[in-house]
Amino acid sequence: AVFIDEGSIPYSRGDNSLLTNLGHRLMIHEINRLGCPHDVYLFDHIRRSDLPDYKLYLFLNTFRVTEAQRRAVKRLRRDGHVLFFHHAAGFINDDAKVTASVDNMADLIGMDFKEFDVSLPTTVITSDRDHPLVNALPVGFGFGQFTRLLRRSLFGGSDADPIYPRVLPV
Repeated sequence: AVFIDEGSIPYSRGDNSLLTNLGHRLMIHEINRLGCPHDVYLFDHIRRSDLPDYKLYLFLNTFRVTEAQRRAVKRLRRDGHVLFFHHAAGFINDDAKVTASVDNMADLIGMDFKEFDVSLPTTVITSDRDHPLVNALPVGFGFGQFTRLLRRSLFGGSDADPIYPRVLPV
């Protein structure tokens, strides 16, 4: 099941390339070409009692998650279901004491996060050689956002402020 949240869109800038990639590139160029069956839902359908059972639940742009949606997502954490969250899932919770926080993400996803007060693309670099997800990859394998400094382009950029800054390894 693939979930797209129309309620998260107002929290993003209209020219946000991440939002464009989550909605367009992933849906059209990636997910629809996987060769496996999938259904696409609006995120609020996660609360439906007649939602079919899936092995994988993919949450594309769930930046804003209500308390009712959080309860429904937490109910899916059973029977071997895999829940895959993209960037900043659950960061915004209008009902929480702190509306925008990594604590909101931790509550939704069930793992701890650290917030960096910088704007940098990230690259994930494998380090735990004993984990089955990475033990077949080359040492130091990286994936994610790769930098390409553009100091001059139609979209701006300068020597002091290139369009893509340095990468933050995670």
